[in-house]
Amino acid sequence: MRRGRLVTTPRPSVVEARVRFSTRLNYVILPIDWAKFPESLQERGFTFSQRIPAVPVGTGISLEPPVFVARKGNNRLDMNTEKEVFGVEGNNSDEVFSDYVLFEHALRTALSADYEDHVSFFETIGEIKVRGSTNALQASRALYKEKASMFEKLSTIIGESVSPLGFRLASTNSVPISEEWTDLRIEPVVISPGLYFVSLVYRNRKREKCSAFLKNLEDKALKLVLSVEQEIGDALQTRSTLKTVAG
Repeated sequence: MRRGRLVTTPRPSVVEARVRFSTRLNYVILPIDWAKFPESLQERGFTFSQRIPAVPVGTGISLEPPVFVARKGNNRLDMNTEKEVFGVEGNNSDEVFSDYVLFEHALRTALSADYEDHVSFFETIGEIKVRGSTNALQASRALYKEKASMFEKLSTIIGESVSPLGFRLASTNSVPISEEWTDLRIEPVVISPGLYFVSLVYRNRKREKCSAFLKNLEDKALKLVLSVEQEIGDALQTRSTLKTVAG
């Protein structure tokens, strides 16, 4: 280990993870056969949190629930039929995508058309708590020491001493409402500031890109925290060296 590095305890580890993979469609009228869809999901191991009501025989219609929820193991499938947003959420990225694929097969069975032509975007979301090699709150405050004068000015304006509480990065060439968007936040967990909260959002029109981002998402979060801590350690070493030279 290099001298002055902040990392002095074991490598970062995941404390808790919530992961979601979803898609948004753009049909004018969602062509799902609600007589087939629940049965198709059940065949793939999903159970339902609600009963879909039947309509009288001879009406020629089916009832479309505005929100539809099913479960499989630790994962939750939710469908907002009004917004045409369908997603699977759980605590393991591999299991989430595996169950999304099963849901996708059921969706294809129930649709009267090929849904790939009606995808607005796919989206991966991860919210992961990480125990780092150093206190997340202390790391957050140490990250921007070179900007201390700016924070002092802001503190003077509001009359209270303030410092950074994490940071946020986003796509360079798009806006948050775009169909292609990346958003990254790393900050201390509010109720447990010694832990890091890593939030990742990735949205893309291509399924393979979104699924690739989802793969090993927990490991990506660990590498992000490790990179931040290494950057802080290097910065502290540089400052210590400069002070020694100046002295």
